[in-house]
Amino acid sequence: MPDMARFRAKHGPLDEASAEATASILHVDMDAFFVSVELLERPELRGKPVVVGGRPDQRGVVSAASYEARKYGIHSAMPLRTAGRLCPHAIFLDGHHEKYGEWSDRVATILAKFSPIVEMVSIDEAYLDLAGTERLHGPPFAASDKLLRTITRTTALPCSGGLATTRLVAKVASDQAKPRGLVWVPAGSEQRFLATLPVRKIPGIGEVTERALRALGIETVEPSRSRACRRKNWKAFSASGARRSIASRAAAIPTNSLSMRSRNPSRTITPLARTLTMLTPYPRCSAIFRRKPRSVSAKQVSPRERSR
Repeated sequence: MPDMARFRAKHGPLDEASAEATASILHVDMDAFFVSVELLERPELRGKPVVVGGRPDQRGVVSAASYEARKYGIHSAMPLRTAGRLCPHAIFLDGHHEKYGEWSDRVATILAKFSPIVEMVSIDEAYLDLAGTERLHGPPFAASDKLLRTITRTTALPCSGGLATTRLVAKVASDQAKPRGLVWVPAGSEQRFLATLPVRKIPGIGEVTERALRALGIETVEPSRSRACRRKNWKAFSASGARRSIASRAAAIPTNSLSMRSRNPSRTITPLARTLTMLTPYPRCSAIFRRKPRSVSAKQVSPRERSR
């Protein structure tokens, strides 16, 4: 029996060979990044509720909170005074963004060693495409585990990861893996993975949209997929503004393929053309993204005028 025929007889068709080979998009997210960096210099604060952003009597918001502080309901973007009331005994620290940027660059250097396709989407998270790196680091799941362990071993900073076929599912998976975990969603199991999750777990679904969905009886991802549910509630979405909100959030969700270059998060922008293209099925919504180009006037300056 030829080798190829023997392989197919044992493993089935080639296109059904390994789901792991097609789930190659990895989302790496640093756990409580600002707090973790501060704890490197103040290890005595480990295990205590720590809040980064300023003092509790100041005006401002929480930049990051340790997992011990999150047990009291403290989260990012919360007013500092509210955080102080929720956990009076928490330790409040000022932020040092230059230091965070330096550690972010160190993490980015490690990421670049595992894949030539790295996209930093913020100071503490990035997407990698591990397709084609099997000979160097093994299958995507093994490479993901090796990468996360390398980051923690080299920098002493905790991190989590999500491995999937798309960036959206990979981001949701990394959120489910926190803290210090790795979740792999094999190709074909995305629907089962997302079905029971609250709609708030989907990137772009905020508090306002969540309330609109709950008013329509939608609390998890699975009911929102029903065709009858979409037909019944589409007009309600349009009337309440949730339709426009969901369409605009969907436009902000990254596409499946990654850019062939690393990006600086401080300079990353979403091309307007891509946004309008993704909103093509929603002509009414796409109108809000149209912008008139500003008129620019210029003239050639002669060397004599330049010297003036």
